[in-house]
Amino acid sequence: MNAEVIVQHLLNTNVIIQDSNKPDEYYLGITEAKILKITLQLIEDNGQTTTLEVKTELRKNNYWATQAQISDALESFENVGILESSLAGDHKIYVLAEM
Repeated sequence: MNAEVIVQHLLNTNVIIQDSNKPDEYYLGITEAKILKITLQLIEDNGQTTTLEVKTELRKNNYWATQAQISDALESFENVGILESSLAGDHKIYVLAEM
C-alpha cells in the first residue's frame, strides 16, 4: 500500500486510543487520524514539527495524548512512508516524506 492510500485511510479512521490516565479536563479521546491531521497542519504551517508541538496543539484543543502516544504514532507514520525524521539533539524533527 502506498503512503497516499495510507494517509487517506488514517484520516477516515476514528478509533480512539485508550488512556485510563486521561485527566478530566481533557474530554476528547485521541485518534491516529487526529494526530495525523494536526501533524500535517503543523508541517504545512512551519515546514516541520516535533512530538512536543503535536501534543501541545492537541491539548490546546482539549484532546488528551501523551508524549509516548504521539511518538508511537509519528514513528508508525514514518514507517509507512508518510513522514521522515532527523535527529536534533535529543528529539526528532518530522517532515513530509517524498511521495
